[in-house]
Amino acid sequence: MPEGPEIRIAADKIAKIIEGKVIEDIEVGLPRLLEPSQKLKGIKV
Repeated sequence: MPEGPEIRIAADKIAKIIEGKVIEDIEVGLPRLLEPSQKLKGIKV
């Protein structure tokens, strides 16, 4: 299980890629999350 520093490093790498971009599409694995997740479309990260 990753600890704090490893999680921070991974989050920083992800942020460099997605920061400032607009969410165009969302895929979720649980059907109950499909409707709520659609509210995130069009939001800038």
